[in-house]
Amino acid sequence: QGGFYASANVKITGSIYSNEKIKIDGAGSNVSGDASAVQTVVINGGAGSIHQGVAPVPLTDIDLTAWKNEATAHGITQPGDLTISSNSPVTLGGDGHISVIEGRLIVSGSPVITLAGPLWVKGFPIPGPMDGYSIDITGNPTFVIPESYDSNTTAIITDKVFNVAGNAKFNTDKTGAWMLLASTNPGGPNPARLAMRIDK
Repeated sequence: QGGFYASANVKITGSIYSNEKIKIDGAGSNVSGDASAVQTVVINGGAGSIHQGVAPVPLTDIDLTAWKNEATAHGITQPGDLTISSNSPVTLGGDGHISVIEGRLIVSGSPVITLAGPLWVKGFPIPGPMDGYSIDITGNPTFVIPESYDSNTTAIITDKVFNVAGNAKFNTDKTGAWMLLASTNPGGPNPARLAMRIDK
C-alpha cells in the first residue's frame, strides 16, 4: 500500500507493485517481471519492464480479509511479540502453529521457517526507532512453502512496516506454488516508514 525501498541487492522472481513508489539502490538487483508504481520507479539494476504513473489499485482486490480470516481460523494467536533468535527450524501458520501475531515478528537467527498456512502479523506502535514495525528481520532466515503444503499459495500479511535488514529468502519447495507478501501500511515520506524496506 505504501512504498517499497531497498538499499541492498535484491532478486525478485516475479513482479512488484506499489500504490506509492519503488526505489531499489542495489546495483545487482533484478526484478524478473514488471515493476509498477503509482509514483516513480527507480531500480539501480534490471527489471523485465517498468511502469510509472499507473492507476492506483485498492488492496481489497487481493482479498486480504480472506487471508486474515484463514490465519485466525486455522492457527494459534500469539498475544505479544514472537522473537526467533535461534537457528532451529520453525513452522508458522496452519493448524497447531502460530498464525496470528498480535505484536511483531522479530527474527535475528538463521532458521528455516516453514509456512504451513497464512501468517498475519498485526504489530503495534512502540516508542523509538522500531515504532510501527510489524516484521523486523536482521538474521538470515529462509521462509519456505513445503512440498507437502495442500495449496499453491500462502501469504504473509502485515499491518505496518515489513523491514528486512538481513539476508532473508522467501522460497518454495513446491512446484507452481508462490508466496504473497503484503503490507497495508500507508507509507510516508521517510524511507524508514515505507510499507516494505530491505537493507543490506
